[in-house]
Amino acid sequence: MNVLGRIAYGHDKPFALSQPSTKPSADISYVDAISLVTDKLIYAAFLPASFLGLPFMPQVSQRLGTALKRLPGLTQHMLNQERQSSASKSPHSTQTTESPNNSRGTIMEELVRLSDQEKTRTDASTPDSLDKVTKKFLTEEEIAGNLFIFTAAGFDTTANTMSYAVALLAVYPEWQAWIRTEIDTVLGRPDMSPIDYASAFPKLVRCLAVMVSYPISTYSHP
Repeated sequence: MNVLGRIAYGHDKPFALSQPSTKPSADISYVDAISLVTDKLIYAAFLPASFLGLPFMPQVSQRLGTALKRLPGLTQHMLNQERQSSASKSPHSTQTTESPNNSRGTIMEELVRLSDQEKTRTDASTPDSLDKVTKKFLTEEEIAGNLFIFTAAGFDTTANTMSYAVALLAVYPEWQAWIRTEIDTVLGRPDMSPIDYASAFPKLVRCLAVMVSYPISTYSHP
């Protein structure tokens, strides 16, 4: 979620999923709402939020109903904040070279910027009588849908992959020792100094081999 948060939304601070509230109507963040909807995707896809939120439903269902109702508003709030942030930036302050902190655009920033640019251009050059289906910009609903897919799919698939890897490593402790040696060598820092991802990741060859290989049981130990 930390990587997704930085790439999709520009959040530099680590995400921390809050503890589930005992009150279905309590406030909920965008990330917590996405996490809950992803976890209960079948119910979210086939049951309306109004039904899930009925008083006789289990608390988790009521909480899911609350998340579904509030997601559009939470998403729109993020998009509005992005537009306000972009509008407040001076055109001369845009950086053209990459820096580790803030020079790279986020997925949300690019979706909003390109959609707004195309909408402005289309509105200026297209007669009002022309059918809207000919316009090429993304609607607010389409931007929200893309952000949901990026977050939900990234969260769920990554979590499942890592859970499966942990289970396999528990069954094959010799592979644990094999990648632990590499991790200690590459990431071991007595002074606890920050780790540079760009330089460290290419060195984690054993970790990458375990994550992308076929089931470990088909291989003999090197």
